[in-house]
Amino acid sequence: MLGLACIVVLYVLIQIVCVAALPDLARSERPLVDAAAAILGPVGASVLLFGTVASIGGNLAVSVIAGSRTSYALAHEGSLPAFLGRVHAQYGTPAASVIAYGALVTALALSGSFVWLAGLSVLTRVLVFLLVIAGLPRLRRRFGAESGTFRLPFGFAIPVAAAVVCIGLAFQAKAGAAWTTLAFLAVGSILYFAARRRN
Repeated sequence: MLGLACIVVLYVLIQIVCVAALPDLARSERPLVDAAAAILGPVGASVLLFGTVASIGGNLAVSVIAGSRTSYALAHEGSLPAFLGRVHAQYGTPAASVIAYGALVTALALSGSFVWLAGLSVLTRVLVFLLVIAGLPRLRRRFGAESGTFRLPFGFAIPVAAAVVCIGLAFQAKAGAAWTTLAFLAVGSILYFAARRRN
């Protein structure tokens, strides 16, 4: 909770500085870079641009590693087709899962703009958050009485507020992102039920 609070404060401060440095920030296609150029000049903009590329590159590398391991684990438990659980004989990595995940990410990256992909990313994350929120009552019934269990203050007021925010964010998504998300859910469901039926 402290880490989340620090991140919120940091983001709000960054927003305040950017708006102060560049009042017409909403029209900028590269808001952080343009704000850095206004404050620190071309050198500052170049440094920020390099930092942004390094940060996004690192985030994508982690995503490929984590995402491919998720489909590998789901294949092992029988929730996805078994071929995604194959391990490379020499390197000991989930090669089929890495290739499938990399191909999917590459196809998505080439198919749309950054704004469209950002909307798709936000929508899928919001759906995951809603699933977690929906699971809270059951978790509370099952583990809530154990000693040392963290209990949110105000009962279910915080999860309900979080669900309202998530639903509000989901309705902000463009129709294309919503249809693509539904298509991925449909394909994932078909793979899941096919693997379950085979098992």
